[in-house]
Amino acid sequence: MVFFLARGAVYGLQASTGQLKWRRAVGSDSLINPQPLSRQSGADVIAVDSRHQELVRLKGDSGQLVWRAPLGEAVADPVIKGSQILISTQGGRLLEVDAATGNAPRHTLIPQKLSVGVGVGDKGHLYQVGEHSNVYVLDEATLECREVFYLGHKPGTVAAPPVMALGFLFIADNSGENYSDLHV
Repeated sequence: MVFFLARGAVYGLQASTGQLKWRRAVGSDSLINPQPLSRQSGADVIAVDSRHQELVRLKGDSGQLVWRAPLGEAVADPVIKGSQILISTQGGRLLEVDAATGNAPRHTLIPQKLSVGVGVGDKGHLYQVGEHSNVYVLDEATLECREVFYLGHKPGTVAAPPVMALGFLFIADNSGENYSDLHV
């Protein structure tokens, strides 16, 4: 199965034949692509329903609703980490949603709007870029903020979550009209 977003709906297609298996409306203003929960064949799908401001889990083979989690505001692309789904909200909340139940037992509040998802690092750290200026380093186990680094970016210039590779954190900042800066 392959999943994609087009014209306000999430579609599930049989990869080998291209046959449409299911369709689910998620809102015409939704820009967040659906994500399978794992790489296994027939894995369930996580999608964001922008009409109702909900995170939904759908059966991969049928599109049937497994659970829905109300978010109450716009969100960035979900980040799937094992059995947890990390959601950054426009209001500054970082939620940890249990992929099995849809419950969000833990969350933290960042004192800025969040427009990109959280970056997952090594050694138990999460990296959340704020709307402007700062990067917040969070403890993965508790979601407590451990450090704040000044990056100096302007609102709307960081469009992708931070990436941890080879022990370094990479953040792309679209700082100019026709160029960008890579912070390492």
